[in-house]
Amino acid sequence: MILAIDAVFNKNTLQFLFLVFFNFSLCMYGAIQVIEIQDNVVAYQNRGATLTSGVLIKVLTISVPCVVAVAEVAYVALGWRIWKEFGWQVYKFLGADRNIKKIYAQYQIFQCLLKFDIFFWVGFSVQWLSLVLKTNDFEFYLTLAALPLSLLLLIEGHLAARHESKWMMSTFMFGNVAGVAYFIYKVSPLILHADFALNSNATHRRTRSSWIDQTLTLNISTNHC
Repeated sequence: MILAIDAVFNKNTLQFLFLVFFNFSLCMYGAIQVIEIQDNVVAYQNRGATLTSGVLIKVLTISVPCVVAVAEVAYVALGWRIWKEFGWQVYKFLGADRNIKKIYAQYQIFQCLLKFDIFFWVGFSVQWLSLVLKTNDFEFYLTLAALPLSLLLLIEGHLAARHESKWMMSTFMFGNVAGVAYFIYKVSPLILHADFALNSNATHRRTRSSWIDQTLTLNISTNHC
């Protein structure tokens, strides 16, 4: 909602396109959760556990991607109308110069990527701190300390683009490359090691790897932009 209001306020038509893809990714994430939760229910039943609310769990989990899918249709319809409305206003603001329009579009894309980076980076940290790491693990405090530093890095990228600062953009890109290496390090055990599925965190393996993949894709896209 905040990103949608921000897009309307700034007349950022490209951000509406990003929101459509973002909502679609949430729909896919919800569908993955349905499969993952059903597998966990079967695993608990095989261990002899009895679930009195199994039907309710199934209904609730299936309803999540269905509701998001309906919202996706609304996003597409409203986004198309807003694109037509704001497109003309942006054209009057920028003029007919193709170079200026290209530079402005690239700036808007970069700012959109930064906003979604914040969401996925925070989401990754919260999932990793609450589902994977323990308080007696050194990496728990390392991840906790990295969260505010990563937010500061993204703010630096915003300021670098806004004020056209080369040295700030250079340090931002260097930090973002380090972030890409960090996420590759995090996702590699989920993909490369089959025995990882045997540990106690395997119940969230699909959703976590999906989230890291999306975060990694956004990081690479931000650096490429």
